Amino acid sequence: MKMKNFWWLMAFLVVVVAWSACKSSGGGKKPSANRELPAELAAAYREDASRLAVREYLSTSQTGEQSVVIPQDRIDYFFGLLSKIYWMCKDIDSIPDLSGIHTLKNPNLRQIMVVLEKDSPFKENWSKGVSATNNLYLNQLISKNKITIKNYRETSLGPTLTMEAAQFVNTKELAFLVKNFESIRHAEAEGIVGDGNDITYGSDSKNAMALKYSIAEGDCPSGCINRKWWVFYIMPDGTINYMGTRGKIPANLEPPK
Repeated sequence: MKMKNFWWLMAFLVVVVAWSACKSSGGGKKPSANRELPAELAAAYREDASRLAVREYLSTSQTGEQSVVIPQDRIDYFFGLLSKIYWMCKDIDSIPDLSGIHTLKNPNLRQIMVVLEKDSPFKENWSKGVSATNNLYLNQLISKNKITIKNYRETSLGPTLTMEAAQFVNTKELAFLVKNFESIRHAEAEGIVGDGNDITYGSDSKNAMALKYSIAEGDCPSGCINRKWWVFYIMPDGTINYMGTRGKIPANLEPPK
């Protein structure tokens, strides 16, 4: 009789352990670390991660002290955070779907606007869309970043054009380097006018950095009046804690759950 009770108890424990394992893994869901993002979203998050890395770079050092190349380890870091939060939104009912929110496209990660002096020697080729110049160092910069010349036009400021890199780059630093060449009057990273939805990263407490997704509305060309944030703390050990929301927007703009 005692032997029967023993085997009954063992069977009961096996069932309890199996049930607990299933519950802790989210009902048998595939672990988020091994799930792949939809291809279109992954591409959008790569751009977001690159922009967050550039913003971080710009907040910690001055132009002229940076690299045009965005540090790959920081791109990977931010891409990992965005991916984990995506799966948190999928797995936790209290968090809405935030996959439609992306970084505000400031700065543009591929294009800079350039204004030449009227007698610039670069004008002849660039007016024809030819990237090469008579300057060895400028050619090296153009070649390294696979830059093409677009949208050449004559303006009241002088000959104006767009330089476009083949990949995401630190356009603030690229513009700084370009405008230091003689006969280039001005260069700056392209960007959008006004404000809008965004993803930002920065310190939010003594113990954590925060990744914040936000939706904004109300006269955004001049600076949005209303904004709502969904806040995630990135803890020192790498875990991510959802901290809830701040601010308010009209109900029709709320992301779906």
